[in-house]
Amino acid sequence: MPIEKIINAMSTIQSSSPIEIAAKSQTRLFILYVAVLVVGGIAAAIMTVFVYRAGNRYQSTVQADADARIKTADTRAAEARAESDKANAGLAESKVEIVRLTAETEKAKTERAEADKHIAIAKADAARAKEGIANAEARSTEASVQVSRLRVTVANAEKERAQAQTALLKLQQRLADRVITDTDARRIIEKIKQYKNREFDVVTYWDDREPLAIANRVADVLIAAGWKLDQPKGWRGLLGGTTGILVYFHPEASPEAKQAAEALVSAFNSVGYLL
Repeated sequence: MPIEKIINAMSTIQSSSPIEIAAKSQTRLFILYVAVLVVGGIAAAIMTVFVYRAGNRYQSTVQADADARIKTADTRAAEARAESDKANAGLAESKVEIVRLTAETEKAKTERAEADKHIAIAKADAARAKEGIANAEARSTEASVQVSRLRVTVANAEKERAQAQTALLKLQQRLADRVITDTDARRIIEKIKQYKNREFDVVTYWDDREPLAIANRVADVLIAAGWKLDQPKGWRGLLGGTTGILVYFHPEASPEAKQAAEALVSAFNSVGYLL
C-alpha cells in the first residue's frame, strides 16, 4: 500500500535536527492527513455507491409497490364503476318498480273505495234483510199461533168427528138388521135345550120387516132347542116404542117356567144380545 511505503521511507530517514525533525513530522502528519482524506474519500465514494444502489433499489421497490397499489386501485375503481353501473341499473329498475307500485297503490285505493261503497250498500241491504227477517219471524210467530189454534180446532173437529162416527156407528148398529149367527144359535141351544118341551109364543111388530125377521129367527132357535111354539090364534102386537128382545113370563108361572125364562135370558146375553 502507498501508506505503508511512506511509513517505511520515513523510518529509514536518518536523524536530523529538531527543525528538520519537526518539519518531517509535520510533513508526515500532512501526508497522513492526506492519506486519511484519500482513504475517507474512497470510503465515502464506496458508501455513496452503496447508498445510491440501495436508494435505487428502494425507489424500485417503492415504484413497484406504488404500481401494484395503483393497479389494485384501478381494479377496485373498475369494480366500483361496475358496481355503480349495476347500482344505477338497479336504481332505474327500482324507480320503474316504484312507479308501477305507485300505480297499483292508486288502483288499489280506487278499488278499496269502490269496495267500501259496495260494503256500505251490502250493509244497508243486510239491515233491510234483518228487518225483513224480523218481520217474517213476527209473522211466522203469529202464523204459528194461528196454526196452533187451528190444530186445536182440527183436533176438536177430529174428536167431534170421531164422536159423530161412533154415534153414527151405534145408530147404524141399532138400525141394522139384527142377526143371530149359526154359531150363536148353537150356543143358545146348548144352554136352553135342557128345558125342551117348554111352550112359548112370539109377539112382534108384524108389519115391520126387521122385527118380524128376528122374531122368526128366535122362534127357530127355540124350536131347534126342543121348545114348543104355542102361538095364540088371535092377533097380538106390541105398542110403539118397545125395542130389543124381551122375555116375559106370567107372574104365577111355575118355578120351572121362571127358571127356563132366566136360562133363555142368560143364553142370549152370552152371545151379546142383552135382554
